[in-house]
Amino acid sequence: MAHLNSGRLNLSLLRDFQRTDLFALLDSIEGTKAIVWDQQLIAPFELISNIISFKEHKVVQNLKFGSVQWSMIEAQNVVYFIRPTLSYMDAIAEDIRASESNRNCNFHMIFIPRKCILCEKRLETLGVFGSFTSIEEYSPDFFVIDSDVISIEWPLCFRECNLEMDYSSLYQLAKSLMTLQCAFGIIPTVYGIGRLSKILFDFMNKMKSELISIENNVVSVIDQLILIDRSVDLLSPTITQLTYEGLLDEIYGINQTAIRLPPEKFITNDDDQTSAPAKKSQVGKFYLNSGDELFKKLRDLYYLRVGPVLRVSAKNLATQFDERRTAKTCESELLNCFEIDSINPFIESCIGRSVDIITVLRLILLQTVCANGLKQKTLDYYKREIVQTYGYQHLLTLNALEKCGLLRISNGYGMSYSGLRVKFRLTQESSKSNNVNVNNGDNQLSLYQGQVHDVYFPFTARIVQHIDQFGYRSFNDAFTRNNKPDPNLPNPNVVFEENQSTGNLRRRRNSDTTSMQSTSETNDKLVMVLFIGGCTFSEISALRLLSQKEGVNSEFIIATTSIINGKTFLQSIADTLSTKMKN
Repeated sequence: MAHLNSGRLNLSLLRDFQRTDLFALLDSIEGTKAIVWDQQLIAPFELISNIISFKEHKVVQNLKFGSVQWSMIEAQNVVYFIRPTLSYMDAIAEDIRASESNRNCNFHMIFIPRKCILCEKRLETLGVFGSFTSIEEYSPDFFVIDSDVISIEWPLCFRECNLEMDYSSLYQLAKSLMTLQCAFGIIPTVYGIGRLSKILFDFMNKMKSELISIENNVVSVIDQLILIDRSVDLLSPTITQLTYEGLLDEIYGINQTAIRLPPEKFITNDDDQTSAPAKKSQVGKFYLNSGDELFKKLRDLYYLRVGPVLRVSAKNLATQFDERRTAKTCESELLNCFEIDSINPFIESCIGRSVDIITVLRLILLQTVCANGLKQKTLDYYKREIVQTYGYQHLLTLNALEKCGLLRISNGYGMSYSGLRVKFRLTQESSKSNNVNVNNGDNQLSLYQGQVHDVYFPFTARIVQHIDQFGYRSFNDAFTRNNKPDPNLPNPNVVFEENQSTGNLRRRRNSDTTSMQSTSETNDKLVMVLFIGGCTFSEISALRLLSQKEGVNSEFIIATTSIINGKTFLQSIADTLSTKMKN
């Protein structure tokens, strides 16, 4: 984990705080312990500590929630690490009743990230609340993904905030930001883009009393905080990622830096007949982060720039897209506003061939955003064809997408993609149309410098670049001119600037101040970009590439509610139907 303190912020401090609080909580429970893990929490907690460290605190067993065999329990205490979900309380009550006939042990509950009164009431109703020796909460705040990436790992944030109007994730995000400022100082300047950004900042203001005690003790290390509501840029999650790391995520999925590769990827021609079957049963799990120097160099590169040796591997990744690979041409045409006002023949063909519904929805959503809404006739046609081809159950999916603003009718209001595309230079000619020969040396390969998609550069990254180079007012003017809010509805694309008092402790450039938070001295600003609703690996790569660009005098720390791709983003919105969607 040494790579975590290699950036401008020593993010290993956050991890150390998490470990200290976690192990103090475990040590407060006397005797041996068996932890029953909510399966969605296992991977995030691996970012805090490994299994060996848990053993040092008398944890003798780690079990998965829902598959506990009570006859195998050896510990004096059973500790549930669980998210506050009502349906889980029913299952836990059944566990406790089942354990009574096998053995006696003490039960403990640790809610992640905080207690829930409704869950406790449900346990009382089920008659098992008194079976718990203790019920506590543990809030990890930001999980440290890499030396410049942190996340609260709340993948349903976008759905909860836009469909259910549940802002629990924003409260947790605000709390995490306050903890961050306790460690690294108050962030003096805050910019916000989007409705959820304003709600988040209001939460932060209500929590400011927590900062009074440290306001005059910690030097400000982060210069600016830019809050970006995912709804401001709905294009980036729908477009095929073409960085090396982005491709890996699109094809295999990367979860909390871990990637699982199918076993056939490890069988070579040199394997004999006896060893090959054994390898087929093994799944390769690898961790991808800046601790691996080779991966650090490759991850943000456009897949055709990864070098002569790995270029073959990257091309093989790209060819595994099948329909998504063909869909890149359709994406390029839509992004360049080509025939966006009518039924798209390629999308129509995909539906007719029963192509993966996620692929179809990504393209339809892409067309919706590029056209600033679809004509009623076009939207009705797509919905009818999807229901007839994939089943009526997807009506709920389509309804959820409409409520989130991903699918909508053109009514003259909203953001004008065509105007933003020109003003913020969001697209370029396709690399295919340029007839680039990637074998002609560095001069030709330089054409791919800075690319993270085929023709598109993420709008979120352009927002950050514009604020950095031209200032907030210039961005506000350009953004407002291309945004026409519906007068009958609250403006979803509100933009604001706020200043937070830091006393006399603003960081001085190249000063003699020795701060445990900062690992380098530089004239560059340190800017935290926070995505509310998730961000993609391509957006992370775009910001890293921007920091290396001449004329950009900032380094970026990326914070997010979760890291997403097109598939996980759509499945989080329609999560009740995710099992019915084809993988």
